[in-house]
Amino acid sequence: MKKIIIVMLLLLVGIAGYFFLNVEEEPVPEPQQTNVSKPEPRIEQETVSAERRNEPVDWPETEKKKTLADKLPPPPEPEIELQGRNAGNKRLKEIFEQFAENIKYPDYSTPLKETDHALLNPNEFVEVRRQIPQAKDFAYSLILPAFHLFKPEPISFTFKVFSMTSEPLPQMLDLQAELWSDNKQIAQINLPLNQPPGKEISFRGEFKPSLADSDSWSNELQLKVLYSFAGYKQFSAVTLFRYDLSVAELKSVGPERVEGSHLVIPLRLKVAQPGEYQVTANLIAENTGRPVTHLSESLALKTQDAVLELKAHISVLKASNDYGPYVLKHFTGIRLPDKPEELTQYANLTGEYRIGSHPQTEYQDEEYVNERVKAKMKQFQNLIRLPPQ
Repeated sequence: MKKIIIVMLLLLVGIAGYFFLNVEEEPVPEPQQTNVSKPEPRIEQETVSAERRNEPVDWPETEKKKTLADKLPPPPEPEIELQGRNAGNKRLKEIFEQFAENIKYPDYSTPLKETDHALLNPNEFVEVRRQIPQAKDFAYSLILPAFHLFKPEPISFTFKVFSMTSEPLPQMLDLQAELWSDNKQIAQINLPLNQPPGKEISFRGEFKPSLADSDSWSNELQLKVLYSFAGYKQFSAVTLFRYDLSVAELKSVGPERVEGSHLVIPLRLKVAQPGEYQVTANLIAENTGRPVTHLSESLALKTQDAVLELKAHISVLKASNDYGPYVLKHFTGIRLPDKPEELTQYANLTGEYRIGSHPQTEYQDEEYVNERVKAKMKQFQNLIRLPPQ
């Protein structure tokens, strides 16, 4: 019995071994290839190690060609910045060209144009013209003959009131003028109301102070006009002006002469006290009335009767293509302070004087050159990189 059982077990083991040895192994599918390349740890480790040792890195050939700049998008063109820079350079060029034009002439004899209003009207009073508060349909104007008046001449003025609509002005009830100095009233006059109502009425007033009266006044005065209409409260019009004692008088001018490259014009002055004086005037073409040159000169005058010479340079006369005759006018004169705490003093220089003509052949025809200013211009030219003039 035992033998039978042993034989059966051996038979079962043999059958199991037969099936095990004849079972075919299923092939395992290979993974699909992708475009992603596997990193190379060895190279990376070597790179880090080399970088830490400050040694050259042996990058693969494809990596050697790439830099951080290649991986970033290109920066946009700074159009606004370039436009601003170009505009700035254009403005600098214009300034440079104007400067280069100006230094062709000396500062004591500069070209004068009809548009130089301030130089041609050195003592002009600008009309005060205002709308009347609380009476919007009405306006006023206040006019003086000049901004700078000199003692003891009268202080005259013109005051106008006008309607800004088709309606006439209401009846004026009161009109008076006052002078003020250092916040104190120093004079007053009443103006006659003898004009019939209309769209515009004009009044002229005048103060006639004596030298003794004005001796204690400030040089800067205030003119105040007070007026009222029927049905309205009192209004005021105010303006400022200067009232000085002249420190010099122009006694005579000429005769002119040609000296080298200049037309020299002597001025004979009578000064109140010695000091540094500055005089300006305009040379106007007599035949055409066209402005030619603005003249200026500063000189220390030591005697009461002194001579100061204005000089017109040939370069300016050539530019105007006018060699006379001329009219010399529009004078100004000041005495400069001797000390910082002193004030500028003013001279009342008036009149118009004929200056004779001289042909171009009488002059030494040469350009004006200021070496110091020319050197400054060259530095500025190099700074903004402009072509040489």
